[in-house]
Amino acid sequence: MWVDRFSEISDRPRVARVVWLATAALISLLHLFVHTINLSYGDLPLDDAGTWGVARRPLFVVLTLPTEFHSQPPLYYIVLHFLVEISSAPWFLRGFSWLCVLLLLQFILFTLHELTLLARTFLCLVLIFSHISNYLATAVRPYGMAALLTVVSSVMLVRALQGPTRRRAVAYGLATVAMLYTMAFEVAVLLAHGLFVMAVCLFAMPKLGWRAVLARYRTLLLALVCVVVAYVPYLLMAIHYQYKSNATKTMEKVLELGTYQNAIGDFFRLAGPVATGVYALGVLGLVGELRARNRTVLLWPLIAVLQIAFVWFFMVGRGGVGVQTKYMMPAFVAIAYLAAIGFDHPVPTTRRATWVVVPLLLVWLVRERYDAFAVYMETPAAVGPFGLLSREMAKQPGKKIIFFDVGYDGQHLEYVVRDDPNVITATMPGPGWASGGAHQIDGAYVSDTIERNAPTIRCFFYYHRNPNGPHATAFLPKLKQLGYKELPPLPSIHGRSVPGFCREDR
Repeated sequence: MWVDRFSEISDRPRVARVVWLATAALISLLHLFVHTINLSYGDLPLDDAGTWGVARRPLFVVLTLPTEFHSQPPLYYIVLHFLVEISSAPWFLRGFSWLCVLLLLQFILFTLHELTLLARTFLCLVLIFSHISNYLATAVRPYGMAALLTVVSSVMLVRALQGPTRRRAVAYGLATVAMLYTMAFEVAVLLAHGLFVMAVCLFAMPKLGWRAVLARYRTLLLALVCVVVAYVPYLLMAIHYQYKSNATKTMEKVLELGTYQNAIGDFFRLAGPVATGVYALGVLGLVGELRARNRTVLLWPLIAVLQIAFVWFFMVGRGGVGVQTKYMMPAFVAIAYLAAIGFDHPVPTTRRATWVVVPLLLVWLVRERYDAFAVYMETPAAVGPFGLLSREMAKQPGKKIIFFDVGYDGQHLEYVVRDDPNVITATMPGPGWASGGAHQIDGAYVSDTIERNAPTIRCFFYYHRNPNGPHATAFLPKLKQLGYKELPPLPSIHGRSVPGFCREDR
């Protein structure tokens, strides 16, 4: 039956199947060649290393620690917890996000029958070549998985509104709960969904009456209630671990048009004319569908606007890490989807001759990206600065402890030395450690750690941002008192020195 949907390619099922499978394979290869570069780079960035550190904890700890540590729901970390049991190699950890983006592309290509096949191909190309996509596909963070679930959940909602059935309501509910438990800021998507369903019901009431509206949408409304109830445990965890009152007024920024223009531009970062074309297609899709009385198209701009507004209001008001594009990811996929709808309008019926050109275009794009991919595959994996630090420390035999002035910096090295039992990172984690809270080590912690471990630890190192503080008041005097000898200085890491002391072998 799926070949029937591909009649725009050919009346012959075998030809349709071959052409479309070839197109899907080329899209997958393009994703491979574009987003695999640096997948195996040695050091994980700070947030990625922290994600690994949380995911490797016992499973019952992983249920709450992501919320305490990164303000994120636990689903992605739970999946990663089991993947870590297989491998912690950089390419493998990053590969899960790469797989999520691949699944998103396949979902679009093979199930999104609301769009023509040509529009689906266009949507896949926009998702592959946009600036934010490389991060979604390579970060050891939940955003790639959230992008997949955002699209699935929103498409399921549109289908449940257009043809309400129990099966569609259940599919929507399951996808939405998974979405909400993947990324914290998906709460804005739920808000958009709820407002949209409410608007659809209110719009239908004058014509159908409230009883008929309730009968028509009762399974979807029940699914929404179940989603909200299922979301409450995470909401309570987030309030418990992360709640802060807004310290600044943020509505002024939310009401500025430039806030949305800058966010959308940062998603895509395409060449000027190309980006303008994508935005124009989005407007065309919105206007065209409204003229055709398909009001479900309004869901996509609603998601985009609410997501950007919510992130700016919430993050600017709370301070700390500030606004980052990745937090607004659902707005990116919503705008890309809207542009794909617009792409359908200029050519309502795709000429079959087009399907001679499209595979050839994809072959050219794949070939263009292959050379960089081949060079990457033949080049040994790069060793990051903390990998080099680990190698320098390994030149000294025996067990070692390294202190970090700023504790969360130690997550880099903790990941690099994950298989080395001779290196211990002393970081003094405390409340709010991952987000700039109680993380600076003090003299008492340094002195106590040295005294307690001196009988079994041969070398102590100290990674500091400046030579004063606990390094000067506790680290140096304590080790000199115990008879440890200073080593030649290790290479600086990010401009920060790493002095070390070792005792003679006994």
